[in-house]
Amino acid sequence: MDDAERRARLDAYKQRFSADEFDMYLCRYLKQKNLHELLLEEKGERVDLYLSSCEGIRWRRELQNKQFEKASRSLLSLADRENSDVKRQRNLYAFAKLAAACGDEVPSDVVNEANRKLVLIKHQSLIPESLVKVDFNNGFFPSVL
Repeated sequence: MDDAERRARLDAYKQRFSADEFDMYLCRYLKQKNLHELLLEEKGERVDLYLSSCEGIRWRRELQNKQFEKASRSLLSLADRENSDVKRQRNLYAFAKLAAACGDEVPSDVVNEANRKLVLIKHQSLIPESLVKVDFNNGFFPSVL
């Protein structure tokens, strides 16, 4: 089934079963199956409300809606909670800065916080591995011997 046919069929189902909240069922299904691109194609206030509760992809909807400050704050929050992948965390902080720069007014608190965290990550990466003892019970940051 090509994309146009798939989209037409889904739209028909959404209209036909609107009383049964088919659109929300579809959103939950797409999220559960990690079909985020298809989920982000869905439109409407109810979908926006649903996506606002989805931590990992909320920022992408905010960017689609040109809500750059909200997206930058979502990305900053997501980066703060990332504790297993330093590269991902670094990228999220950088994306937060980029999203902040896209808006009409740049939220300096977001940019300053992202800069501060990026500098910290850079300094931590300069510590030789032989001096680092990873203690996951102590949070994300390793302790230095």
